[in-house]
Amino acid sequence: MSASRYQGGRNGARIPNVEVMSLLQDMLPRLGRAQRCIARAVLDDPEYFVSQSVSVLAQHCGVNTGSIAKFCKRLDLKGISALKITIARELGEPSIIPEESFPPTDGVPSILASVLERHIENLRQTFKFNSTDSLDSAVNHLLKAQPIFIFSTGLSFPMS
Repeated sequence: MSASRYQGGRNGARIPNVEVMSLLQDMLPRLGRAQRCIARAVLDDPEYFVSQSVSVLAQHCGVNTGSIAKFCKRLDLKGISALKITIARELGEPSIIPEESFPPTDGVPSILASVLERHIENLRQTFKFNSTDSLDSAVNHLLKAQPIFIFSTGLSFPMS
């Protein structure tokens, strides 16, 4: 990761400006058993993960504490504290567009432009966390699949 993708923390801790949940979801198939178990623990219950000690997390995942340290290193994090901070920040971010993002004076064209920008950013995140090979593989699987059913709700409808 480049230095520009980090926020400075206390005592020189490096906290990346990445969406850990999306990154872990993408990495999951390529992880070994121990790291996959840790990633699943984060994805399945991130609130539990950030609230537990490293020894409790290791026991919960059936791994040793060194495996959690290696997992953090693989994410280019300084340690478990940096991982927990990153997850907590992500949990604190709004997952829907707050009404105050669109003052009533903005009008429909401005609101539509803002929604478009958010969709563009989502696509950028998709390309940032997925290799060309994995996207190519997904396309090839879709081309071979018959039939393909697409379901969507809420704001994901335009993407489908």
